[in-house]
Amino acid sequence: MIVLQYVMGVLMIAAGIYHFINPKFYDPFMPDWMPKRLSNFAAGAVEIAIGAMLFLPSTVKWGGLAFCLLMIIFLPLHVMDLLRNKPLVGSKLIAVIRLILQFAMIYYGWWLWNL
Repeated sequence: MIVLQYVMGVLMIAAGIYHFINPKFYDPFMPDWMPKRLSNFAAGAVEIAIGAMLFLPSTVKWGGLAFCLLMIIFLPLHVMDLLRNKPLVGSKLIAVIRLILQFAMIYYGWWLWNL
């Protein structure tokens, strides 16, 4: 499972960096009441930090918990996207798959926390 831990770390860091490279990509996912740039850059910084935590043996447990909590925070965004007539990324099927993966990632973060 260590390989998955590193893969998730790389994906988190890459996603975090992408928040800074292409912030407009994430705008449609954010509710209108959120300050888009601040929320976007904060999410990117948190994703980078969590990804880094998954690489360090001394912080893996806390990184797992932070990953789990972040995935829970993002869960409503995926549910809202699924409920749209036309999801923002891909089809309804892709939105369903993303939602299922979201629950799998929540479980994975919880599993890391409980190692």
